[in-house]
Amino acid sequence: MSIIDENNAGGVAEDLELETDVVTTTEDPSGDDPFDSIEDEKVRADAKKFRAIANRHKDKPQETKVETKVLTADTSKFVSKDDMARIATREAKELVGVEVTAEYEELIKIPLGGYDPLDPKSIAANLKERFAIFQARKSPVEKKEDVSGLSSTTVVAGTGAGSGKENKPVQKDPPNFHKTLGPEDWYPKKSKE
Repeated sequence: MSIIDENNAGGVAEDLELETDVVTTTEDPSGDDPFDSIEDEKVRADAKKFRAIANRHKDKPQETKVETKVLTADTSKFVSKDDMARIATREAKELVGVEVTAEYEELIKIPLGGYDPLDPKSIAANLKERFAIFQARKSPVEKKEDVSGLSSTTVVAGTGAGSGKENKPVQKDPPNFHKTLGPEDWYPKKSKE
């Protein structure tokens, strides 16, 4: 059979044989899926859905975990907060007197807050307050000696503020308490001229 090809300028077209590609699959051509034996359609659909989800990423290569190395700085080069507190305490000891510095171990045992542990001036003021408390606790209250025998003058009885007669204070009405006044006392009285 010959067909005139319009594009071939009047020449005879060649007969072409078309080849069909045969696709081979690993599945059973009869369509026997193991899940087809499930009679309940909803359960069968869910089973096929879960199988599809499980097989979805089967062909992708597994991601390998990359361990990231955490870089840590050398902490021996940094000053910690405790180091700053020690430096401030050392400076505070230089600010206070020798007496306070000598009793430092006893002073820190006295619980007294209200200072900044990183500020030398605040620590020094707190140490001075502790030292005052320490001195008050350390020295007992001195009893005054009886000096009544040292006086050369004698007091005459019945004279002065210490007389033997006791005066009782006169009892007064409260200052806002007045006796009631009648209408005749409401207006000032006319003077007789």
